[in-house]
Amino acid sequence: MLMLEMKKAISVKSPRGEIKATHMCPKVSLGIKGVNFEVNLIVLESLDIDVVLGRGWLTACHGEIDSTQHLVSLTTPSGDKFVYEGTQPHPNN
Repeated sequence: MLMLEMKKAISVKSPRGEIKATHMCPKVSLGIKGVNFEVNLIVLESLDIDVVLGRGWLTACHGEIDSTQHLVSLTTPSGDKFVYEGTQPHPNN
């Protein structure tokens, strides 16, 4: 995966405080339910998070979140709609 230094660092707020992000991975293929989406990932150091997909990406995919039902509706690059059902995170033992 290609990682590039961004021209301008950005500041990201998290529960652990503010984090300065300086690198990104452009045009990464992200598979969800067998469908590939292209995403630009910003590298966040030392967070126990796999991927955060922002509002811009969600808007581009015509996404809708149903928090109560743990569902996310997305539109694929070919225009088809599908629903992804999330799971509850398991607490660390």
